[in-house]
Amino acid sequence: MFGLCLHMSVVLGSLVCKSINLAYFLLFLGGLGEVCRYYVAYVYNIEMMPMHLQNATGLYIFLVFGVAMSYIAV
Repeated sequence: MFGLCLHMSVVLGSLVCKSINLAYFLLFLGGLGEVCRYYVAYVYNIEMMPMHLQNATGLYIFLVFGVAMSYIAV
């Protein structure tokens, strides 16, 4: 939960950041929060799915994150 809250606060802080030094610090914290948010949530979601849906669920999770990052970058 700490990593998820950290990532959420970094994203919100990045929206209002006006200092380059603060932006670098937020990127560093975002990297720490990303590990918890992405990998822990991914493994937890896969383990909660029935065995026959685990592969499809993993694929959909990666697709959604990839499309979302591409959409945000544009």
